[in-house]
Amino acid sequence: MAIGVQTKTVAGINDATTPMAIPRRELVSVSVQGTFVATIALQRSFDKAVTWETVESYTAPVAKNFEAAEDLHLRMIATAYTSGSPALRLGF
Repeated sequence: MAIGVQTKTVAGINDATTPMAIPRRELVSVSVQGTFVATIALQRSFDKAVTWETVESYTAPVAKNFEAAEDLHLRMIATAYTSGSPALRLGF
């Protein structure tokens, strides 16, 4: 059962989900759906969403789960955008 969920339909570069505080050992769910020409980055922050580093980038639909190894903040952001409407979902 998801405790927190952020969704966003991308319409341009730098569109992003709201940053989420993820507790250690939580199961995180990430998905990008739709037809699009864009790059979506999954980013993490260890300083309460001040600075970000890209963990993975997606250029096609994806759905995956992973366990957070430590407390952190996550967000999904369009780092490149040409067309389409990628639907982002980040939850735990």
